Amino acid sequence: LTALKAALQVEPPPKPVRKGPSKFTMGDRVAANDKAPASLRGKHGAVSARGPKGDYGVLLDENGRVEYLESYWLDRE
Repeated sequence: LTALKAALQVEPPPKPVRKGPSKFTMGDRVAANDKAPASLRGKHGAVSARGPKGDYGVLLDENGRVEYLESYWLDRE
C-alpha cells in the first residue's frame, strides 16, 4: 500500500514564469489609474519591487507604504 501511494504521488507543475519585457522598471514613477481600486486611484509613487504574478510593488508618496498593484492599474508619470 505504501508503495502504491508513493507511485501515485505526482509533483505539482512548476509555476509559470512570466516572459517578455517588464512594463516598468525599478524606480519608475507611476500613478494608479481609474482601473485601480477606489482607495488607490490617483495615488502616486515609485516602483520598488516586482511581484511573482506580474504585479508591482509601489512605494506610495502619500504614506511611505509599499502596495502591490496589478500592472494594468498603473500608468507611467
